[in-house]
Amino acid sequence: MKKTVFRILVIALVAVIGLGMAACGDGSGGSSGGGGGGGGGHSHSYGDWYFKTDANCTTGVIQERACSCGNKQTQETGMRLGHNFSATTPATCTANSIPGICTRASCGIPSGAVILASHRFVWTITTPPVLYPASEGTGTRICSVCLNTSTSIPYMVQVEGGSFLYEKAPFDIILQTVDAFSIGRYQVTQNEWTAVMTGNVNGINATPSSFSSDHAEGEIQGRRPVERVSFYDVLVFCNRVSVLLGLSPAYELPNVWPNPTSWSSDPATWGTMPTYIDDIWDNVRIADDSTGYRLPEGYQWQFAAKGGRNNWLGYTGTESDTYFVYSGSNDANLVAWYDGKTGIPTNNRTHQVGILLPNELGIYDMSGNVYEWCFELSGVARIVLGGGWNHTVSYTRSVFKYVGRPDLRLNYQGLRVVRP
Repeated sequence: MKKTVFRILVIALVAVIGLGMAACGDGSGGSSGGGGGGGGGHSHSYGDWYFKTDANCTTGVIQERACSCGNKQTQETGMRLGHNFSATTPATCTANSIPGICTRASCGIPSGAVILASHRFVWTITTPPVLYPASEGTGTRICSVCLNTSTSIPYMVQVEGGSFLYEKAPFDIILQTVDAFSIGRYQVTQNEWTAVMTGNVNGINATPSSFSSDHAEGEIQGRRPVERVSFYDVLVFCNRVSVLLGLSPAYELPNVWPNPTSWSSDPATWGTMPTYIDDIWDNVRIADDSTGYRLPEGYQWQFAAKGGRNNWLGYTGTESDTYFVYSGSNDANLVAWYDGKTGIPTNNRTHQVGILLPNELGIYDMSGNVYEWCFELSGVARIVLGGGWNHTVSYTRSVFKYVGRPDLRLNYQGLRVVRP
């Protein structure tokens, strides 16, 4: 009898201990509300979230809440702060790298690290620069940091080399190193396409755009982005404009595929544009030491779209960097033409390049208006980036990738050029 009573007491004691462990050992059992049901035989009752610590360079605002069992939960909310650098050399528009240290103790950026200034340029462009016939633009560019001004605006924007978080695909993010390059301030316009492609012997339309009339009030028709151009068309355009401007062409096609015996960078020898996916055109390569215009690689395009080293949220070139959702802003309405845009509506058409705000590098329309061909492969397709007038705002995110068949011509796909 005594043994039986003892066993009952032991079992009851173990049960009580088990309940206590369930109550305090499961810190995630509560719901997101004030009270919630958890597992383990205990109903967790959480109170409201309350402020614990402020945001810093690497962490957002931390909130905490307590359970009736005494356990606590924390969560990170809100945006992280930008870096607050203490400079030993003031930044200027022409020399924007400075040695310094972040004054926020939790940041961990070492003293002497090379930090780029966050120049916030206000642009007033009187005459826009043009790719071809080549001409610089005029206007005023005032930096709110150093107050320097510029009245000559080049067509190509210099992008300093660096490292950044490159989203190759959803949930596939790497720290990517990028060499310096230059990129077009605008998407290639209808006027530029016509000027370069008139007289081509490849059967490519010099006036291909669907939106060739009915421009928005106050806009210039010829400065709308060219569209309905295939990846194959764009290869010819890049080599032709390079030759016209005295540069060595970037692209070479093989004479046959497979087992080519020669390669040519002269589009006049490439023949008529294929009407379907073509092995010869798909195996295009970049000529060694070429100086000419070409399409960006996916990582180059994304680095420029995110503001490069001029990222206003604080560039460090490490995995702690954060970026605007869209190119130049977290508010797509300020920088992008897309389906559902508020304020100035898109109205189911393309718009003149350079009307909305630029990003940190002074590049326009990297979010919305028309998708932009890139050289990057995805199976037999090529990557197109930036979103377009006909798609919703999520497609205009700087990290969003779309694919396009290289032979197709669509009225929401255009291009932007780069040079090494």
